[in-house]
Amino acid sequence: MSESTGGGLAKDAMERIQEQLARQLAKVEADQQRKANMICTTFLQNKKRADDCDAKVAAQQQRLAEYRKAQRDMYAQKAADAAKAADRRAATVAAVMRKREEHQDALEEEMTTKLNNARKKRSFHYSTENMGAKTEASNQKREKAFQDACAKEETMLNRMEQRRIFVEEKLAQNREEQRLYLENRRMEEEAKRQRKQLEVWQQKQDWIVDKLQFHKDNTQKIEDTRKRGNEAMKERSKSTGSIRNQWTAKWETNRNRILSQANSRHEELLEKQEAQRRFVEDELGPAGLLKRRNANSGGLPSEYNFEEMHPVRWAEIGQERAAHIQSINDKLVESDMKKEARDAAQREVFRMRQEASKDLLAYKTRADAVFLRIKAEPDERKIRSAMEGLGFKMPSLPKKDGEGEEG
Repeated sequence: MSESTGGGLAKDAMERIQEQLARQLAKVEADQQRKANMICTTFLQNKKRADDCDAKVAAQQQRLAEYRKAQRDMYAQKAADAAKAADRRAATVAAVMRKREEHQDALEEEMTTKLNNARKKRSFHYSTENMGAKTEASNQKREKAFQDACAKEETMLNRMEQRRIFVEEKLAQNREEQRLYLENRRMEEEAKRQRKQLEVWQQKQDWIVDKLQFHKDNTQKIEDTRKRGNEAMKERSKSTGSIRNQWTAKWETNRNRILSQANSRHEELLEKQEAQRRFVEDELGPAGLLKRRNANSGGLPSEYNFEEMHPVRWAEIGQERAAHIQSINDKLVESDMKKEARDAAQREVFRMRQEASKDLLAYKTRADAVFLRIKAEPDERKIRSAMEGLGFKMPSLPKKDGEGEEG
């Protein structure tokens, strides 16, 4: 049974492994198919872009040729227009130059007139009579300014002397006021210090009086407290005897109650122990064992006693123990066989997984090498043959709307 069970487990494991490997292989093939489609699609897209670019370049060159021809025609027309415009500008310049010469002649005549007038004014301005009159007026103006400056200086000196006298008087007055202020302040500080000393002396005297009075009051209070305490102790000592007798009576009552409860508990415990002892002697002793053996023997004669049944019971116990040991050995052997079958199945599974991993790795390596060649290959036919060698189909770009009808 164990071998069949182990074989079934190994078969199930092998089937699961094969399914798992098949899923892995399908996953890898799908991944490689996706990579191949992506690479080929990129190649086709790049090729289509290159073809589109070539067509666009040819169309652009055609447009450039047409544009250059249109430019040449335009430049020829502009050159003709420019020649006509140059003739018009030359005529305009000639007219402007004539007007400019006339204007320059008018300006030259005006400048000559201004220059003659300036010469007349300069000869009058620098003449001897005019310069003498200006010098005399300047001397009179200078003398008047000197007289005004002397008067201002004398006025300023008088004002400075008056201000000096006023400042000296104010300084003397200020010094006297400051001296009187300091003297008054010194006298006030001296009086304040004397008052402070008197206040401190008075406070110290008051503190001494209060301290002596406080000591006297506390001493009197302590004496009164001691007297009251002695009187209270005397009053308490009178009632102490009756209180002690009451407590003693109460203690004896509680003690007798506790002893009676303890004795009742002890008696109950002794009765319980005696009942247990009788049960052990009657039920668990030889007589009780023989009674239960006869009740469970299923028809043994009642004259069998304990000495006769004891070896029989020990033989039955030995047989039961041997059967139990044999069942344990069988279970151990079955467990070992199952373990060996599982180990063999696990080794086979490991080998299959290893082989599958090698195959998958080789397949991926071969596919990656082909993909590298495809990426560097510009020929579509070689790329298609390489894809067919891997077992893949060459993808195609999706057609836009209208391409199929045009083709």
